[in-house]
Amino acid sequence: MPGDQKIFCWYRRYLRVEPDLFYQLPVYRVFAERALAFKILRHLPANDLQSLSFASNDFLEMIRTYLKKRFISFLRDFNIPSSFIDIMRINKVVISGSAVFKFIRPELVDLWEEKKVPIADLDFFVRHGTAKAIFDYLDNIPGVACEVLESDMDVSPTSFLVEKIFHEAPPLYWFPGVASVTELILRAQTSPHEVHRVHIIEASAPSPLYPIVQLNFTHLQNVLSPDGLVMFNPKHTFSFRSIINPTILVGYNRGTIPEDYREDYIKNLRRGFSIYLHAMDVPYESSHSCGKSFSCPQTLRNTEDGGTFFLPFSATAFRERAQAKRAYCPTVMWRVGGDSCDAYKNPSGKASCAFMAPALNQEFDVDPLGCL
Repeated sequence: MPGDQKIFCWYRRYLRVEPDLFYQLPVYRVFAERALAFKILRHLPANDLQSLSFASNDFLEMIRTYLKKRFISFLRDFNIPSSFIDIMRINKVVISGSAVFKFIRPELVDLWEEKKVPIADLDFFVRHGTAKAIFDYLDNIPGVACEVLESDMDVSPTSFLVEKIFHEAPPLYWFPGVASVTELILRAQTSPHEVHRVHIIEASAPSPLYPIVQLNFTHLQNVLSPDGLVMFNPKHTFSFRSIINPTILVGYNRGTIPEDYREDYIKNLRRGFSIYLHAMDVPYESSHSCGKSFSCPQTLRNTEDGGTFFLPFSATAFRERAQAKRAYCPTVMWRVGGDSCDAYKNPSGKASCAFMAPALNQEFDVDPLGCL
């Protein structure tokens, strides 16, 4: 085990076992050197980074600096320069999908490489009507060739190398809330054999979060923006558990995975996730409060409720969590399951929903009938 990993393991063990002795530990001497501190931080999952940020203002500032640098490095790994961060803020662009696990659980991503199930692409989610601005930016990155592979949106790029564009093809992404999807390849001229696949996913609503809360697996319902990381199902995701969106099982036997989703299902199993067909199948959810527990498919959720995990990258987002998130993206409310949990063997999905909620009322957090 590398030396920096040993320090990390030693520190985490004492932080959890002896929290009252935290300020008596010599960990400040370890974190005094930024270079060494960042080596330690790169091994920490998001929940540990959050705990560490609460320890002191010094740690909070250090973690913010680290996360900002890491976000820049993350984009550069896909041949995207740091100036794209400003484009993301202006156009309310967020990242979702498997790539977000580079921030949620970095060491897990390394294991995926070893298991031959690596992160293959980067998914940008944009609000309705703003995809063209992203196209224009990606088409003009110095030293990077941009190729459009597929698109179900009528775009007219000036210098894109278009291999094939399907204007009348079925959607590339089979889940609700998506207006269009365009698949790109970014290829650096200095490394022509190294290509990176990027998806531009345009929501059918004013918020890019609208389709994310309807993704097929709950462990993928996460959001990465320049201002922070948001996880909508942290309890399950941090435990390597996931629930299939009940709406995709409508019309199938309970034990059957539809053919369209089987490949993704197997891939995520190989990545180490235990995937369940219903929340009632998760061991520690057998006695949850139906319609009120945040992990229950019957609960009417919203993007600002207490069931989300938030790791801020900026001081503004830290001080004004709800206000900053609301300003960045309008509130979205959703409920993935339409049946009561005692009827989960034959889900109908009739009451499954996701919708914009500009006038959010706190009582909707636990009201299972709020969207009917």
